[in-house]
Amino acid sequence: MTALRRAVLPYDGGLDRTMRAEVRGGKGMSLAEMTALGLRIPPGFTIATGVSRAYRQHGRLPGRVLTQVERELRKLESATGRRLGGDRDPLLLSVRSGAEVSMPGMMDTLLNVGLNTEAYIALTEGDERFADELDRRLSTQWKALIGGSVPEDPFQQIMQSIEAVLRSWESERARSYRERNGISHEMGTAVTVQQMVFGNMDQRSCTGVVFSADPSSGDETLCGEFLVQAQGEDVVSGANLTRPIIELRRWDEGVMTELQAVLAKLESHFQHPVDVEFTVESGVLYVLQARAVKFSPTARIVRAVRSVEATTPARRRAAAKAEVLLTVPPSLVDKALQPKVAETTVPPLSYGLSVSGGAVTGIVVRDTEEAERLAAAGESVILVRPTTSPEDVPAMQVSAAIVTESGGPVCHAAIIARELAIPAVVGVSYISRLASGRTVTVDGASGCVYPGTLPLVVPPPSREVRLMRTWLQGTYEPRVGTEWVSARKEASALLADFYLTELMMRLSRSSSLEIKATTLRNETHRKVAEGVAMYLLLATAAESRHVWAMAQSVTVKERALCVDRHFGTVKAHGLGGDGRKHVMDRVWSFARYQVSSALARVVGHVAFLFEYARWHDSYGGAPWWKITECLLGFLEGRLSPTKFVDQTFDLRHHGGALFDKHPMIRESYDLRGLLDLKRDSVSIETFYVAVRQYASREVRGMYQAGVKADLWK
Repeated sequence: MTALRRAVLPYDGGLDRTMRAEVRGGKGMSLAEMTALGLRIPPGFTIATGVSRAYRQHGRLPGRVLTQVERELRKLESATGRRLGGDRDPLLLSVRSGAEVSMPGMMDTLLNVGLNTEAYIALTEGDERFADELDRRLSTQWKALIGGSVPEDPFQQIMQSIEAVLRSWESERARSYRERNGISHEMGTAVTVQQMVFGNMDQRSCTGVVFSADPSSGDETLCGEFLVQAQGEDVVSGANLTRPIIELRRWDEGVMTELQAVLAKLESHFQHPVDVEFTVESGVLYVLQARAVKFSPTARIVRAVRSVEATTPARRRAAAKAEVLLTVPPSLVDKALQPKVAETTVPPLSYGLSVSGGAVTGIVVRDTEEAERLAAAGESVILVRPTTSPEDVPAMQVSAAIVTESGGPVCHAAIIARELAIPAVVGVSYISRLASGRTVTVDGASGCVYPGTLPLVVPPPSREVRLMRTWLQGTYEPRVGTEWVSARKEASALLADFYLTELMMRLSRSSSLEIKATTLRNETHRKVAEGVAMYLLLATAAESRHVWAMAQSVTVKERALCVDRHFGTVKAHGLGGDGRKHVMDRVWSFARYQVSSALARVVGHVAFLFEYARWHDSYGGAPWWKITECLLGFLEGRLSPTKFVDQTFDLRHHGGALFDKHPMIRESYDLRGLLDLKRDSVSIETFYVAVRQYASREVRGMYQAGVKADLWK
């Protein structure tokens, strides 16, 4: 059978073309790699992602899958010395999902599959409590995920469990998660079938999750939790009182020493910190899964900066920094600048464990459907639950913060909150005080929940965040806004957004809106600059037509011909309005597919021609040279978007209408008045009243948010 026909893949299948995450899924790949590393992994096999896609298309499993699963089950029985449904030491299995991209908690898992009457009787002979617990867990999961009673035939149990996992790919929570995180619905999931190991067998058994680095801070320290005599979701559900991973050494020093060695081996192999699920059965450690740690925004920045600083020799740090900046989006810095509650004498309503930083005010909602409804209406929602489960994910994704009565650093609520970069407090005391409809302020940094609306401040950024912000500011790539031009926005609309966002950013400092206002300002200034750059490119190219007739020297003619090759200005000379349209079309076509450095070279020639001409007739005179130099400074990265736009409007084509060269932008009669308002430093209320008819919806929304927060006084 060729590799392409293999739908069911053993962990030790060798390095063939199936050894790819898009075939085996992330979990299947990690199990195969850990098997190759010689770690103690419960044996099993993976059903490839192609089966998921076929199941979605046809609504049933392909016949060859049943045959291959049956064959691998026989191999598993032989390897373990146990038999499915056996009357002595029976083989029980877990059936889990595992897509190419990690989707923690989003799809279904079934444990203790294969437990029938014969196997149950065999287990009761050793420990009736243990057998009863396994039976209860299987029955509960079966009713919730499949329905009806558990069939006696172990093979039917396994096949129905596999189909249940495949169906969960299309669940509402999974689809919602993929849509929010940009994961393709067509990807499909792999399914892992694996021998059960029991963290609930006896007092020398446990289950746990450990991170080799702190996901919140980024520090190189073990972080995690474990639970003695527990199984499966007991740790991550948040419904149980877990123990911090540091206590594992006191519980069993040998297990802790072995676990640390496993983590070091996995970090060395994968070349990044790992998030590991493990089970200890009667003192024996088994590794169930390893994946990359999902760090908070702050932690990602801390680790990125420290990795550059630790690079040796020092001459390689510039290259290391450039590599890091390829993986860090500018928005990450904004997410890392999280507000907190200002100093207050107001006592908290409740308090718990901080698992995701930031602070926010909102309305307490205890029902997930109500949370979605209120969030859609524009309310800031604080989702309060005893615990969270995958079914709560759609509501969690639209909430401003999450509060749970139970849970620890690795519980479901903590993982999702860190991923969403929203505040979260778990293990909260006095949660009954958080009544539905009550307005509260959640401080994820301290773990406190306060009554009412409290003032928020953004603390000074850490050294690493400040440094990363400086690095990112130097990576902005100037461009021209061809998409923006097609919107035919008026210059007055540009100035309204440009100057209003500047004012709001300044007045929102040290408030809860500082991050949003700063982000909106930076995005607006960049978009306006790129749009103005496109307009100036069109305008200066059209104006350069007039230089050709004045060209005397060979050097000037060579420069003019260079511009002509890109813009066609010579051919258009003297053709009036049609000539201008010809130039516009040529410039538009050229600019859409060129990087700023290529455009800068051509604009440099245009600037030379204007400097040479310095004409003083109706064509506009020397200011065109200054305007083109301003554009060149932006394209070469010498002028920031803010300085470029300021200089452009200050130059203003010999005091008249700069933006009148093409109908794509028409200059409103009161544009000069708006500039005067800006220069006169009027209050933000006065400026807003004058420009609100031009301001964009996003900018108006930010202004109204500031009014509610009483920031503009």
